[in-house]
Amino acid sequence: MSEAARTGVYLRLLGMAIIWGGTFAAARAVALELPHFVAALLRHVFALAVLVPLLLRSEGGACLAVSRADLARLALLGATGVAGYNALLFAGMAEVPATRASLIVPLNASVTPLLLALAGREPLGPLGLTGIAIAFVGAAIVVSRGEPGLFLSGGIGHGELMLLGCVACWVAYTLIGRTVLARLSPIAATTGAVAFGIMMLAVPAASEIAGDRWLSIRPDQWFELAFLGVFGTAVAFVWYYRGVMAIGAGRAAMFINLVPVFGVAIGALYLGEPLSRSLVFGGMLVVAGLVLLNVRRDARLV
Repeated sequence: MSEAARTGVYLRLLGMAIIWGGTFAAARAVALELPHFVAALLRHVFALAVLVPLLLRSEGGACLAVSRADLARLALLGATGVAGYNALLFAGMAEVPATRASLIVPLNASVTPLLLALAGREPLGPLGLTGIAIAFVGAAIVVSRGEPGLFLSGGIGHGELMLLGCVACWVAYTLIGRTVLARLSPIAATTGAVAFGIMMLAVPAASEIAGDRWLSIRPDQWFELAFLGVFGTAVAFVWYYRGVMAIGAGRAAMFINLVPVFGVAIGALYLGEPLSRSLVFGGMLVVAGLVLLNVRRDARLV
C-alpha cells in the first residue's frame, strides 16, 4: 500500500470516529423533540437508501441468495441492533446528555470480549482484563455521576438504564453477527438487518405519528436524522470495514477509542452541555480501558 493510500485509510477512520462521536449529539437533539420510534425508523430509512445501492454495486444479484436460516438471523440482527438498540437509544437520549451517553454506550466494546472470554471463544490476557476493569470503573463513575452508592440505593436514572439496555442490545447484535458474517459480507448483513429493523419499527412508529404531523418535522431535525442514517449508519460503517481490510481489525479498532472523546467534545460544543468532574474523570478511565483492551487485540492480530 502506498503512503498516500495509507494516509487516506487513516483519515477515513478518523472521520468514522468523528461521525460516530457526533451521532450522540444528533440523537440527543432529535430525542428531545421527536417520538422515539419515529426517530429510529426515519434514521434507518435514510441508511437503507444509501446501503441498498452500495450493496447492489458491490455484489449485484448475488446478494439475494440468502438462506432461510440466514434470513432468521438477519431478523434477529434487526431486532437487536436496529429496532431494540435505537428505540432504547432515543428513549435514553431524551433524558441523558450526549456527553454522558457517549461514555456509557461504548461499554459494549468491553462487555462483548468479556462474554467471549467467559465462553472460551477468545481468551483475555492480563492486559485485556485490566482494560475491561478500568473501563467498567469509568463507566460506573459516569453512570452514577460520581456517586457509586447510587447503584446500591437504586438511584440510577431511567435514561441511564435505557442506555445500558442499548449496550445489551449491541452485545447481542455483535455475537449474533459473528455467525452471520461467516456466510454474508458485512454490508449485506448490515443492509439486511436495517431492512428487518425498519419493518419492526414501522408499527410502533405509525402509532406515534399520523397525518400532517409528518409536516411538523423541522429542516434541522431532518438534517440530524439524515446525518444519523447516512453518515452514522452507512458511511461510517463502510469506512470502518474498508479500514479493517486495509490495515487489519486490531489497528482499525484503535480508532474506536476516539469515539467517546469526540462524543464528549461535540456534545459540549454543539449542544453546550457542561463537563462535570465525574464526567471527565470517568471518561478518561473509559478511554484508557478501551485503549488497553485494543492494544491487546492489536498485538494478537498483527
